[in-house]
Amino acid sequence: MKNSTKTFLILALGVIIVSSCSKNNKVAYEDLPTIKTEDKVVLDTMEQADAAYTQVYTVVHTEVSNVEDQAFKTGGSSGLASDPNAVVTCEIDSTDKANKYVSKVTISYPTPSVWNGVTKSGKIIVTKNGKITTPGTMCYITFENFTINGISISGTPTLENKGFVNATYTMALKMNDGIYGSIFHLSLDLTLGFTISNGSYALTMSGTETLTFNGRTVKSSCTSPLMRALDCDFIKKGAKEIVEGSDKKILDYGDGTCDAKSTFIVKGITYQYTQQ
Repeated sequence: MKNSTKTFLILALGVIIVSSCSKNNKVAYEDLPTIKTEDKVVLDTMEQADAAYTQVYTVVHTEVSNVEDQAFKTGGSSGLASDPNAVVTCEIDSTDKANKYVSKVTISYPTPSVWNGVTKSGKIIVTKNGKITTPGTMCYITFENFTINGISISGTPTLENKGFVNATYTMALKMNDGIYGSIFHLSLDLTLGFTISNGSYALTMSGTETLTFNGRTVKSSCTSPLMRALDCDFIKKGAKEIVEGSDKKILDYGDGTCDAKSTFIVKGITYQYTQQ
């Protein structure tokens, strides 16, 4: 009996020591192996896709909200755009005198123009069935020779106001087979949420994407909502599961720190990935 007790105590002590060593020997980000080239190509392309649809969403929501408010104040068919290089015109649906709304907004960039580091040209045309601020309103988006940083964008995304969900202003962004130049095709079904904390705006994203490029098809889904603050150039928090064929991998953006550091987990091995 004494020998059994002694053996148990030795084993237990060993477990404690091993656990302690494991916690104290956590590998620093800089010491993680560099992501493999074939995986980096996928993540870089996904970032490019995310940046493209985020830019489209930002333009549509900002300019439509802006001109919608001005149109009712002035009764005009044009408004002062948020982007000083854009020309915004609108049509007002007046069939219901008590509930008039801007039914169509055209956002034009007559010549390639740079604002906030992004070059845009062409037109984004938005038709909708109500005020963009009203829950249930659907916005239908089309493009006319529209480019971002010289790359053409086509497709027919939709944007729906979902109202407030758990105290978060929420929009649903969907698109089937959007095309970004000759680089990739993109389909997505995302929920975008907006919160304000201590005067700072934050955007959270959840949902799924399918990206096709160079004969590859990659699907991703948010396992933890992605968070991006307007005062930070990077996704600060959240995680995605990325599936290509039978391979499942995890992209983890971290714990909320504003930096480019992310980790990519493949078959139990953690690699470093730097956001672009």
